[in-house]
Amino acid sequence: MTDHVDITGVRRPWFRSPKVIGAVAAVVVIGVSAWVGIAVFGGDREIRMEVTSNSGEVAGINWRGPDDGNKIHQVGGPLDTVETPWNESIEVNSATGVVVLNGLAEPGSTATCRLLVGDKVVHEKTGTPFANCMVTAQRAFPAS
Repeated sequence: MTDHVDITGVRRPWFRSPKVIGAVAAVVVIGVSAWVGIAVFGGDREIRMEVTSNSGEVAGINWRGPDDGNKIHQVGGPLDTVETPWNESIEVNSATGVVVLNGLAEPGSTATCRLLVGDKVVHEKTGTPFANCMVTAQRAFPAS
């Protein structure tokens, strides 16, 4: 490679040019940020959501998480029941925010919602006509 001449007219080896130094610095910052994210968050930030019912079905399930703008996701609806047990896992990359899970029981029955990180239950609730579970990212994934 050729030498680089800066604005003062000083000749420098190509690897000491401001553009190369800036690119290397950017790569280092990105690498350190990724490493810190894995070290702080443990690399695995999965929450498993579960809904059960004593009748074997619920009238509906909805949930939301912090990584998609708190968009409400719905399973089942007014004319569709959902067989239980039901479960789904989501990855939580946000350092803040909350995961909310709701299960709406069929008339005369109860619903139970449960949020788990690994095998650890971080919130569980049973109710009639609905069960509501909620956990913050900070509580689900405390810094080690």
